[in-house]
Amino acid sequence: GLAPVRSSKQEQVHNSIISTLLALMDGLDSRGQVVLIGATNRIDAIDGALRRPGRFDRELDPLSDRLRKELAASCVGYCGADLKALCTEAVIVAFRQTYPQVYTSDDKLDICVDSVKVEKHHFLEAMSSITPAAHTGAIVYSRPLPPIVAPCLQGHMERIKNHLSEIFPVVAKKDVKDSLDCRFHNLSKSLGVSYGSSNPLVYRPKLLICGEEGTGLDYIGPAILHELERFPVHSIGLPFLLSDPSAKTPAEALIRTMEEARRISPSILYLPRLELWWET
Repeated sequence: GLAPVRSSKQEQVHNSIISTLLALMDGLDSRGQVVLIGATNRIDAIDGALRRPGRFDRELDPLSDRLRKELAASCVGYCGADLKALCTEAVIVAFRQTYPQVYTSDDKLDICVDSVKVEKHHFLEAMSSITPAAHTGAIVYSRPLPPIVAPCLQGHMERIKNHLSEIFPVVAKKDVKDSLDCRFHNLSKSLGVSYGSSNPLVYRPKLLICGEEGTGLDYIGPAILHELERFPVHSIGLPFLLSDPSAKTPAEALIRTMEEARRISPSILYLPRLELWWET
């Protein structure tokens, strides 16, 4: 590495590099305008002098891969500012639980910052007090499969995603692995799910998910939107069109939504509870 532990057995060039690096770090001018960041996956292999006060004296341990994936799945619709607020609130929650006396005592307390550990339950508690900007005043349709039904519906999800990658190729640009896992051509027979034409004369990719009551359709639609969260989603469900305050008529609301989807394409038009169009 660049700055391994110095010893008498090492070549002189390594010791010289480390000594020069330490001297440059100690001699930095305008230190408030310079941020020095180092990264390593072997903290025990770097020279101890680098970790002394005034040098790399702030150490950040990364979250585990599992926790990062769980948080990413729960942060649908979060922008950068929302994520920053979430991290800040999680630290405050952890600090409050570690040192609750800070909020009740008027005395000065000796606090060890290293004892404040931010864990998963702190993030979950912070999420309950934060409303992302994208969720304010809007209905969020995307959500992951609940753990209790995920084993039953995960196979259907994979088949639908593979079908989407065929009729909507832009999906496969990020989910290439998912689109190559398996190929199912006779989807309607194996799933009990019907799809719109995958080869239209005019390129308008469509996907119709339908099935018998009790087959989990209320979970599949939002879960598909969750997988495609990088695309803007526009709802044209009947309740939304009838309650849109910015439009005088449902037809005007529909036209506005279609124009907005076309303007920021590629995007998704979502029709929840499509049967209401015929029942109303």
